[in-house]
This record gives sequence, C-alpha cells and structure tokens, in this order.
Amino acid sequence: MDSGSAGDDPGLVASIRARLASGDLPPAGQTVTAGAGIHHPCIVCLMPITANEVEYEVSDNAGGVVVSHISCYLLWRAETRRHNAAE
Repeated sequence: MDSGSAGDDPGLVASIRARLASGDLPPAGQTVTAGAGIHHPCIVCLMPITANEVEYEVSDNAGGVVVSHISCYLLWRAETRRHNAAE
C-alpha cells in the first residue's frame, strides 16, 4: 500500500469511515514513530507492511500501539478529523 496513494482508493475511504463509525477502527492517534516493516498488518488496509516498507507505529487512545503505512495513516487521520467534526 505504501507505494501508491491510499487517498486514491474510494473503497478504502469508505471502509475507514464505516469502521470509525462502528468503532471497529479506533480514532487515529497523534503520536507516530517509524521503523522497518516486519510484516505486521496495517490497521487501515489490513495488508502486511513488508520489510521494504516503513512501518509507522501509532499510539492509540487506550495506551496501545497499532501499525500502518504512512499513506494509510494520513488518510485515517483525515477521516478521524472528519468523523470527529461530524459528531
């Protein structure tokens, strides 16, 4: 997913919106660190983050950490903001 733009995928946008609304996807956290991908699944697109990609660790509101591709994180963060503004 990192090699393309997640924002160009309307299906992914719809999935993020639906999962945020249902609570299946937590709101995107603001604390992010990066490291080498080790095949963990991206919380947004659910695809593994391979060794030739960068894995972004995102702190969630419950004190845990989830991982995502940067393009997925940026879209997730934007949709979190849109979701919060609509509430």
